[in-house]
Amino acid sequence: MSTLLFLSPTENPAPGLAAAGLNLMIGLALISISLVLCAMVCVLSCVQPIASGEIASIRRLTGRRAAA
Repeated sequence: MSTLLFLSPTENPAPGLAAAGLNLMIGLALISISLVLCAMVCVLSCVQPIASGEIASIRRLTGRRAAA
């Protein structure tokens, strides 16, 4: 914000605003990619025991006990 104070009225702020907008879009894209990857790791860690039939490890992951 301090650089805006030193701009003269004849300078064009469009290139700086375009660069800031591009940085914002890249940042949001990287955050969304990391959230998707995190969700995929969580899902895959639960799907593998289900596919192999290891019910005990699923109960251990979820923290539930079998009703006797």
